[in-house]
Amino acid sequence: MADPRSVSQPPIVRVYRGAQQADANAAFRSDAVELAKYGYVPTTQSWAQGQWGCGAFLVALLLCILLIGFLVFIFMLVVKPDGTLTVTNEFQGVAAVTKICPRCAETIKKEAKVCRFCGNEFQWTPTHRVPDGGLAAWAAPNPSLPPIVTLDAGLGLIVAERAGDWGRVEADNGWTGWVDARLLIAKS
Repeated sequence: MADPRSVSQPPIVRVYRGAQQADANAAFRSDAVELAKYGYVPTTQSWAQGQWGCGAFLVALLLCILLIGFLVFIFMLVVKPDGTLTVTNEFQGVAAVTKICPRCAETIKKEAKVCRFCGNEFQWTPTHRVPDGGLAAWAAPNPSLPPIVTLDAGLGLIVAERAGDWGRVEADNGWTGWVDARLLIAKS
């Protein structure tokens, strides 16, 4: 089986806004689960508290002539604009060293049998196997991309997700990728 990490993809940088960091984190976590399906894992993140720009203070200063500017100054001191959470996601391939817990969306080691954050237990029982002759697998359900690996015949898999004729499959070692699910053989 070829090394799936040999495929290079550009990093994805996402920006999430929220009044507080917890609000932005909620959006990030749901997005991280989706990106993990395609082999992307968060590598860096930074939170920047929102702040008013110079232009807003200049407008408030000009409005001081009309006395309403003092109210604008007080508003600007009390109410802060939304902050931003910037997250860089790098492609780790379908053989990433981490996985996302489906229950709490935290990143855990791919070999973990129990999530250290929420206690979710992962049980792995194959539902399908690869047909004789092997089966090509992709990083995403997109036939215009080149396959990243050819799976060995007889390999046991779980179909974790369906998208038309495509199936996102998982192996017992945590490997995940997309295959033509019509070609898989169901275990009896």
